[in-house]
Amino acid sequence: MGMAQDYQWICCADTLPSLLESDCEGDVWVFMPIGFMGEPSNLVFRIPWDTVVNRLDHLTHWMPTGLKRPAAPHMEAF
Repeated sequence: MGMAQDYQWICCADTLPSLLESDCEGDVWVFMPIGFMGEPSNLVFRIPWDTVVNRLDHLTHWMPTGLKRPAAPHMEAF
């Protein structure tokens, strides 16, 4: 089994995600700072990569999920 890749948060102001950075479902992780009842809080969730491109007003960072579609199992010939 391979080691998991250590992904880092990427600032939306520096680089936006593309289809190539998205996972097998087209998603990336996003970070959105919010305030809740006067206290700072943060949300982290998965959304489609192109939503990040269109929603820069609230999202500050993104990161690849690392989720990849597995290869089919090796099947022995009958």
